[in-house]
Amino acid sequence: MKNIDKVKEAILSSAYGLFERHGYEKTSMDEIARHAHKAKASVYYHFKSKQDILREILTREFDTIMDKLNQIKSDGSCDRGSQLKAYLSARIKLLRDSKIYSRYLSSPSAYVPPEVAEVINELRGKFDSEEYSYFSLLCRDGIESGIIAPVVNPEVFSRMLQVTLKGLELLMFQSEDYETIKETYEAMIEYIIRN
Repeated sequence: MKNIDKVKEAILSSAYGLFERHGYEKTSMDEIARHAHKAKASVYYHFKSKQDILREILTREFDTIMDKLNQIKSDGSCDRGSQLKAYLSARIKLLRDSKIYSRYLSSPSAYVPPEVAEVINELRGKFDSEEYSYFSLLCRDGIESGIIAPVVNPEVFSRMLQVTLKGLELLMFQSEDYETIKETYEAMIEYIIRN
Protein backbone atom coordinates (compact mmCIF):
# COMPACT_ATOMS: atom_id res chain seq x y z
CA MET A 1 0.00 0.00 0.00
CA LYS A 2 1.39 3.38 -0.98
CA ASN A 3 1.99 6.02 1.66
CA ILE A 4 -0.77 8.22 0.21
CA ASP A 5 -3.21 5.31 0.54
CA LYS A 6 -2.08 4.72 4.13
CA VAL A 7 -2.80 8.36 4.97
CA LYS A 8 -6.27 8.12 3.45
CA GLU A 9 -6.99 4.89 5.37
CA ALA A 10 -5.78 6.48 8.62
CA ILE A 11 -8.15 9.40 8.07
CA LEU A 12 -11.08 7.08 7.33
CA SER A 13 -10.30 4.89 10.32
CA SER A 14 -10.12 7.92 12.58
CA ALA A 15 -13.37 9.34 11.22
CA TYR A 16 -15.11 5.97 11.50
CA GLY A 17 -14.25 5.68 15.20
CA LEU A 18 -15.29 9.26 15.91
CA PHE A 19 -18.55 8.98 13.94
CA GLU A 20 -19.36 5.76 15.77
CA ARG A 21 -18.63 7.22 19.22
CA HIS A 22 -19.85 10.79 18.87
CA GLY A 23 -21.84 10.91 15.65
CA TYR A 24 -21.17 12.82 12.46
CA GLU A 25 -22.64 16.04 13.78
CA LYS A 26 -20.38 16.16 16.86
CA THR A 27 -17.17 15.33 15.00
CA SER A 28 -15.05 18.08 13.45
CA MET A 29 -12.43 17.90 10.72
CA ASP A 30 -9.90 19.06 13.35
CA GLU A 31 -10.73 16.04 15.54
CA ILE A 32 -10.46 13.67 12.58
CA ALA A 33 -7.02 15.08 11.72
CA ARG A 34 -5.87 14.96 15.35
CA HIS A 35 -7.03 11.36 15.88
CA ALA A 36 -5.43 10.29 12.59
CA HIS A 37 -2.20 12.05 13.61
CA LYS A 38 -2.28 14.01 10.36
CA ALA A 39 -2.29 17.66 9.46
CA LYS A 40 -5.69 19.12 8.67
CA ALA A 41 -4.34 19.91 5.18
CA SER A 42 -3.80 16.17 4.65
CA VAL A 43 -7.44 15.52 5.47
CA TYR A 44 -8.53 18.16 2.96
CA TYR A 45 -6.11 16.79 0.37
CA HIS A 46 -8.01 13.48 0.39
CA PHE A 47 -11.53 14.73 1.13
CA LYS A 48 -13.20 18.02 0.23
CA SER A 49 -15.48 17.87 3.24
CA LYS A 50 -16.59 15.88 6.24
CA GLN A 51 -19.57 14.77 4.15
CA ASP A 52 -17.16 13.24 1.60
CA ILE A 53 -15.54 11.26 4.41
CA LEU A 54 -18.95 10.05 5.52
CA ARG A 55 -19.83 9.13 1.92
CA GLU A 56 -16.68 7.00 1.64
CA ILE A 57 -17.37 5.25 4.95
CA LEU A 58 -21.01 4.55 4.14
CA THR A 59 -20.12 3.49 0.58
CA ARG A 60 -17.79 0.88 2.05
CA GLU A 61 -20.47 -0.31 4.46
CA PHE A 62 -23.03 -0.63 1.65
CA ASP A 63 -20.49 -2.29 -0.68
CA THR A 64 -19.84 -4.92 2.01
CA ILE A 65 -23.58 -5.50 2.47
CA MET A 66 -24.21 -5.75 -1.26
CA ASP A 67 -21.22 -8.03 -1.88
CA LYS A 68 -22.38 -10.49 0.77
CA LEU A 69 -25.99 -10.40 -0.44
CA ASN A 70 -24.84 -10.85 -4.05
CA GLN A 71 -23.01 -14.01 -2.98
CA ILE A 72 -26.30 -15.37 -1.64
CA LYS A 73 -28.20 -14.31 -4.77
CA SER A 74 -25.68 -16.02 -7.05
CA ASP A 75 -25.65 -19.29 -5.09
CA GLY A 76 -27.17 -21.76 -7.52
CA SER A 77 -26.85 -24.71 -5.15
CA CYS A 78 -30.22 -24.14 -3.50
CA ASP A 79 -33.80 -23.47 -4.58
CA ARG A 80 -35.17 -19.92 -4.79
CA GLY A 81 -37.11 -20.26 -1.53
CA SER A 82 -34.01 -21.26 0.42
CA GLN A 83 -32.03 -18.53 -1.31
CA LEU A 84 -34.63 -15.89 -0.39
CA LYS A 85 -34.68 -17.10 3.22
CA ALA A 86 -30.88 -16.84 3.41
CA TYR A 87 -31.00 -13.41 1.76
CA LEU A 88 -33.64 -12.01 4.13
CA SER A 89 -31.88 -13.41 7.21
CA ALA A 90 -28.49 -12.05 6.16
CA ARG A 91 -29.92 -8.72 5.00
CA ILE A 92 -31.18 -7.54 8.37
CA LYS A 93 -28.02 -8.68 10.18
CA LEU A 94 -25.73 -6.97 7.66
CA LEU A 95 -27.65 -3.71 7.88
CA ARG A 96 -27.62 -3.82 11.67
CA ASP A 97 -23.89 -4.65 11.75
CA SER A 98 -23.08 -1.57 9.65
CA LYS A 99 -22.18 0.65 12.57
CA ILE A 100 -22.44 4.09 10.98
CA TYR A 101 -25.52 3.35 8.86
CA SER A 102 -27.41 1.66 11.70
CA ARG A 103 -26.56 4.54 14.05
CA TYR A 104 -28.71 6.81 11.90
CA LEU A 105 -31.35 4.24 11.08
CA SER A 106 -31.99 3.83 14.79
CA SER A 107 -32.40 7.59 15.24
CA PRO A 108 -35.67 9.38 14.61
CA SER A 109 -35.37 11.10 11.22
CA ALA A 110 -35.74 14.52 12.86
CA TYR A 111 -32.32 13.97 14.47
CA VAL A 112 -30.46 12.97 11.31
CA PRO A 113 -28.42 15.92 9.96
CA PRO A 114 -29.41 16.87 6.39
CA GLU A 115 -25.94 16.13 4.98
CA VAL A 116 -26.08 12.64 6.54
CA ALA A 117 -29.59 12.04 5.19
CA GLU A 118 -28.42 13.11 1.72
CA VAL A 119 -25.62 10.53 1.67
CA ILE A 120 -27.79 7.78 3.16
CA ASN A 121 -30.58 8.41 0.67
CA GLU A 122 -28.12 8.32 -2.23
CA LEU A 123 -26.56 5.01 -1.17
CA ARG A 124 -29.80 3.46 0.01
CA GLY A 125 -31.35 4.29 -3.38
CA LYS A 126 -28.71 2.18 -5.12
CA PHE A 127 -29.23 -0.66 -2.63
CA ASP A 128 -33.03 -0.48 -3.04
CA SER A 129 -32.74 -0.52 -6.83
CA GLU A 130 -30.66 -3.72 -6.82
CA GLU A 131 -32.96 -5.31 -4.29
CA TYR A 132 -36.04 -4.37 -6.31
CA SER A 133 -34.58 -6.13 -9.36
CA TYR A 134 -33.85 -9.24 -7.30
CA PHE A 135 -37.35 -9.39 -5.82
CA SER A 136 -38.88 -8.90 -9.29
CA LEU A 137 -36.79 -11.78 -10.63
CA LEU A 138 -37.87 -14.02 -7.75
CA CYS A 139 -41.51 -13.16 -8.37
CA ARG A 140 -41.22 -13.90 -12.10
CA ASP A 141 -39.51 -17.23 -11.32
CA GLY A 142 -42.28 -18.01 -8.82
CA ILE A 143 -44.97 -17.26 -11.40
CA GLU A 144 -43.21 -19.42 -14.03
CA SER A 145 -42.87 -22.34 -11.62
CA GLY A 146 -46.47 -22.04 -10.39
CA ILE A 147 -45.55 -21.13 -6.82
CA ILE A 148 -46.95 -17.61 -7.20
CA ALA A 149 -50.31 -16.92 -8.87
CA PRO A 150 -50.00 -15.41 -12.36
CA VAL A 151 -52.13 -12.40 -11.34
CA VAL A 152 -49.33 -11.15 -9.07
CA ASN A 153 -47.54 -8.18 -10.60
CA PRO A 154 -43.75 -8.54 -10.07
CA GLU A 155 -43.21 -4.77 -9.79
CA VAL A 156 -45.96 -4.35 -7.20
CA PHE A 157 -44.74 -7.47 -5.37
CA SER A 158 -41.20 -6.01 -5.22
CA ARG A 159 -42.36 -2.63 -3.92
CA MET A 160 -44.58 -4.21 -1.29
CA LEU A 161 -41.78 -6.44 -0.07
CA GLN A 162 -39.38 -3.49 0.12
CA VAL A 163 -41.85 -1.33 2.04
CA THR A 164 -42.47 -4.19 4.48
CA LEU A 165 -38.76 -4.79 4.99
CA LYS A 166 -38.02 -1.10 5.55
CA GLY A 167 -40.74 -0.94 8.19
CA LEU A 168 -39.27 -3.99 9.90
CA GLU A 169 -35.80 -2.41 9.80
CA LEU A 170 -37.07 0.62 11.70
CA LEU A 171 -38.81 -1.57 14.25
CA MET A 172 -35.74 -3.75 14.72
CA PHE A 173 -33.22 -0.93 14.95
CA GLN A 174 -35.25 1.32 17.21
CA SER A 175 -36.40 -1.40 19.58
CA GLU A 176 -34.87 -2.08 22.94
CA ASP A 177 -35.62 -5.80 22.49
CA TYR A 178 -33.81 -6.61 19.25
CA GLU A 179 -33.40 -10.34 19.99
CA THR A 180 -37.14 -10.96 20.42
CA ILE A 181 -37.96 -9.04 17.25
CA LYS A 182 -35.18 -10.88 15.37
CA GLU A 183 -36.55 -14.27 16.45
CA THR A 184 -40.05 -13.28 15.35
CA TYR A 185 -38.68 -11.96 12.05
CA GLU A 186 -36.87 -15.26 11.43
CA ALA A 187 -40.05 -17.22 12.23
CA MET A 188 -42.06 -14.97 9.92
CA ILE A 189 -39.57 -15.55 7.08
CA GLU A 190 -39.76 -19.31 7.65
CA TYR A 191 -43.57 -19.20 7.56
CA ILE A 192 -43.70 -17.08 4.39
CA ILE A 193 -41.14 -19.18 2.51
CA ARG A 194 -42.73 -22.48 3.53
CA ASN A 195 -46.27 -21.36 2.69
